[in-house]
Amino acid sequence: MQQWALNFSCTHRSIDGLLKLLHAHGHSELPKTARTLLGTQRVTETLPVSGGQYYYIGFKASLDKLVSHYPHIDIIRLVMNIDGLPISKSGSLSTSLWPVLCKVFDKPEFGVFPVALCVTSAKPSNLDFLTDTISEIKSMTDNGVMLNDTTIPVELFEVVCDAPAKAMCKSTKSFSGYFGCDKCTIKGTYLNKFQKLTYPDVEGLQVRTDQQFRSQSNQEHHTGVSPFVSIPDLDMINAFPIDYMHQVLLGVQRRLLNIWVKEAKGRGRLPSQKITAVSERLSKLAPNCPKELARKPRSLAHLANYKATEFRSFLLYTGKVVLCDFLSKEKYTHFLCLSVAITILLNTDLAKEYADYAHDLLVYFVTNVKPLYGEQHLVYNIHSLLHLSQQTKIYGNLNLCSAFDFENHMKVYKKIIRQRKNPLVEIVRRLHELQSLELGEATSCKQPKLTCKPPDNMYITTAGDIVELLQQRYITGDNGVVQRMYRCRKYFSKTDYFVNPCPSSIIGIYSIDPKSTGICFIPAASVAHKCFKMVLDNLIVVQRLVHEL
Repeated sequence: MQQWALNFSCTHRSIDGLLKLLHAHGHSELPKTARTLLGTQRVTETLPVSGGQYYYIGFKASLDKLVSHYPHIDIIRLVMNIDGLPISKSGSLSTSLWPVLCKVFDKPEFGVFPVALCVTSAKPSNLDFLTDTISEIKSMTDNGVMLNDTTIPVELFEVVCDAPAKAMCKSTKSFSGYFGCDKCTIKGTYLNKFQKLTYPDVEGLQVRTDQQFRSQSNQEHHTGVSPFVSIPDLDMINAFPIDYMHQVLLGVQRRLLNIWVKEAKGRGRLPSQKITAVSERLSKLAPNCPKELARKPRSLAHLANYKATEFRSFLLYTGKVVLCDFLSKEKYTHFLCLSVAITILLNTDLAKEYADYAHDLLVYFVTNVKPLYGEQHLVYNIHSLLHLSQQTKIYGNLNLCSAFDFENHMKVYKKIIRQRKNPLVEIVRRLHELQSLELGEATSCKQPKLTCKPPDNMYITTAGDIVELLQQRYITGDNGVVQRMYRCRKYFSKTDYFVNPCPSSIIGIYSIDPKSTGICFIPAASVAHKCFKMVLDNLIVVQRLVHEL
């Protein structure tokens, strides 16, 4: 009953009413109140910190649970996230939750767990809400952590934040400052005509180093001393990666779409007829979206409400297909350079081989923003593209240093807030209830299931063939071994969908001929990668899913 109550976010009042009814019908073994049933904390003490109310949870309970799931773990590499979440607004006053969240880099399936919570009106007035977290991390990095009678080394591996939160945590100028880039010492250029700070330089960028940051050799970059510098082994440059979710998807890709759809004065806006045609193409692709793309493509009329996952789908998959007849050749190739580069950097295998090529594509993209769309668009997010390829050499791929996991976790807090009087106490008590029932534990790493149901039945085999699974069968071989096989439709004719800036087959994109097919049987073990089949009139484009979820 406890699990049912928490799974369906039942209020204490409704649970009390149900318990009273059940007691009246003879279930005297049940507790009389929801607080007893759920093990709710009776006293929750919060502290006034950073201009708000603060509660520290700590690492111990979560790390104990981690080791119970992975008893042979050799090192715990932590990934931290700090960001604000608006939870209420009354008139001109707003209340925000600032959780300090963590996950384990090598065990993403373990999930995200909270370390500290701070509720403030708007932004925290200082960084004191990070003091306990940093103090405990310093202790763990110096001495390790004792779990199950074993000392396990701990490392703060990366701190993932969007640009404003990163500037706040590092005590540096924001992206709108002249020395706002946290990766290089470029000085911005202010355009009076557009009232924007831009970063036009592409070549000769001087990369920042940890030593320079700690000595504050570029004083114009700093606004104070970051509490993170007290962690001696933390690289203050490389350990704060560029979050591609915020800066590429919600930054660069959204900017491009706004230029094409909404820009009132500029060189990029498409005629309304073309915008309508692109929207129609997007709508046609929706029925063929695999389940890995949580949000289906929708009309550009909803652009203002697009989420990060929709910009990701457009950049990596659908944009290449729906834009090809409506952008000029130069602008379409320009977009392809961005799409191909991010596709490479999101896949570990591709990034190992083509990271330098992806960097060249991004340099070309940034260089040509000014002639194609105007110098006013050379903003911080566009400039940040120049530092992405180096980042993948440290972390493997862009998804391993993105905020997607943390943003997905944030919805937990919005869901459990039922009244606005004291949201911090309510969040702490709901989290304690969940922890007491051991809900939200790590999930096992399951291999994705193969399916014969469209649109999720398109795959690439280990031999590089494109197949559509039709029916699963179990066949007994001559040796008596039962083997799982699939009856499938194999596409014999596949060609590169585009050849500039590179052959599209390099990143797993093909045009296929629906008339050149045949039925065959393949073993389940030969199925390698799932694909997205995009069908527009007589055009069929198949692309391997490359973003690593």
